[in-house]
Amino acid sequence: MNSQKFERELKKLIYYVREYGIQHLSFPRSELGRIRDDNDIAEEFLTQVHKGFYMAQERVIELLRKVINEQKRAKSDIAEARRNRDKPAVKSLQAKRDTAHYQECILRRVIDTIVWMLCNRELATIRRLYMEQEPIDITDSNLDSELLFLDRYKQSHPAGFALISDLSMIVQVGDIITKDISEGMGIVELKEGRVNKRIFEIMLIGLTQHTTRYSD
Repeated sequence: MNSQKFERELKKLIYYVREYGIQHLSFPRSELGRIRDDNDIAEEFLTQVHKGFYMAQERVIELLRKVINEQKRAKSDIAEARRNRDKPAVKSLQAKRDTAHYQECILRRVIDTIVWMLCNRELATIRRLYMEQEPIDITDSNLDSELLFLDRYKQSHPAGFALISDLSMIVQVGDIITKDISEGMGIVELKEGRVNKRIFEIMLIGLTQHTTRYSD
């Protein structure tokens, strides 16, 4: 993806993550000062913020697939250029591959920004999600079950948010990270014929812990 187009896409993603929720409230921003005391304000605020998160995540999926495929094509073309001993072509293709890899990292960091907010910027929680593994190639993975779960989760938890772990460079446990105003934070593992939601002992202080089972 060329740099100008990528910068435009990145600005949209930053808007979805940082500004969308605040700009779509039905009440004045000054009312946010009462968010801890008014459940209606808290629920609407989180609902709108999470809508922005969903928009960002959906677009990241599309863009990640694009830049990862660009890396794959560049690697294949590099191998061909090397067989032909075409050094200028190799150099040009390597630059193209590196640019696509850089863009992949930036897109994943957008998702990681959401993760930090879901975890209330608690480093201890983040460390339990990270296993020192390489990011997943989502062009080789099947996201259908994750996307199906997201659709169901949106319906049953309109104020909540569900994040696909494979998009992140930080989250390397479970398939889905969920966050809801009443349920707290959870880790979801999608299994054949079942969607098992397990609440791990990494929950944020003061949030309710429980386990829910969904059928596929």
